[in-house]
Amino acid sequence: MLVRTLLLSASLGCRSAADPAPVSASSGLVAAPHRVVVADPDEGEIVTVRPTTGAVERLAIGGEPTRVAVAGELVLATLRTERAVVVLADDGPVGGLREVGRVAVGPEPVGIVAVPGRAWVAVSLADEVVEIDVDAGEVLRRFEVPGEPRWLVLDERAGQLRVASARAGNVIGGGDWAEDRLIPDIVRGAT
Repeated sequence: MLVRTLLLSASLGCRSAADPAPVSASSGLVAAPHRVVVADPDEGEIVTVRPTTGAVERLAIGGEPTRVAVAGELVLATLRTERAVVVLADDGPVGGLREVGRVAVGPEPVGIVAVPGRAWVAVSLADEVVEIDVDAGEVLRRFEVPGEPRWLVLDERAGQLRVASARAGNVIGGGDWAEDRLIPDIVRGAT
């Protein structure tokens, strides 16, 4: 059933290499030309399905991969327990995926989007988005984004990176006692 679901996603979501999707979003499943890539955090694997052949390839990478992004022939995945991003080269149906390197980004890397040469990672517990030079394997810049950023959408046509957070400021929730949150304001107002 998993393979059929992935193949359906590939047939609905893949665009040709000549007409790449202008918008990409962080996800645990990415449909790209000639492949569907899935992060399997339970097994510590990246799974690739080749829609044209139905072949399923598994690469053990550890680190609890949670989100994947595709940039050209590279696959990038966030590794939650290693606080890093792994960069994988796709050698096609014959060679499969192989690890090229890892880039340390910080605690709880969850969202990731990429274009050839660049990637952006939402590092939720550090309250930042990190820009990575994929070719050099290093962090270029860090952008402060309060509220535990978790989801990213890259709109290449508009030249925009959109960020969504888990906490939208004054949200009432269990244990939300930070200085600038609603619960402490209510307590201060009542005393």
